[in-house]
Amino acid sequence: MTQITGHAEFCELFLDDVVVARDNLLGELGQGWKIAMHTLGHERGTAALPRQVKLRTLLDRLVGDTHTRHVNGRALIEDEAVQLELARALVAVEALKHHSYRTVGPFLNGGQVGPDSSTVKLLMSETEQRVAATAMAVLGTSPYAPETGAEHADDDDFWLETYLYSRAATVYGGTQQIQRNIIADRILGLPKE
Repeated sequence: MTQITGHAEFCELFLDDVVVARDNLLGELGQGWKIAMHTLGHERGTAALPRQVKLRTLLDRLVGDTHTRHVNGRALIEDEAVQLELARALVAVEALKHHSYRTVGPFLNGGQVGPDSSTVKLLMSETEQRVAATAMAVLGTSPYAPETGAEHADDDDFWLETYLYSRAATVYGGTQQIQRNIIADRILGLPKE
């Protein structure tokens, strides 16, 4: 399925009338969902470690861009509103980093990755969108955004693709709604209705 970025990273796969030899079963018959949830917990829980590094790298690049872009002869970084937006994005990335350490730490010490991985996934997707939206606000669509010239065209394309890709962050690996339901049910023990 082609995404808004033009890439095709998602797909749908339907399997009908599949027969699996008993020797090839993982776990017990009829327990596939339990195994899938265990696997997703590991994916969600451990994905934040490298992702927060990428998001910090993106944020550092954005800060660099605010030093080289000017409005009315002033670098964007000199604008207090730009500084505030960058600071908010930095706080989000740092919170993700520390939360992912806290969640993955027990796993690295031989423990299990549990439903806490949903909190990391939720925070990771929101942080990714914050960093990308900050780039668009600071460099592209805000009142204090610079006039974009040809010298920044490649950077603008990069940030636009980053922003568009970030929109999928709340879908891949489980939507925000699914993550919130897991948190409500398995962590907080809230009633179903």
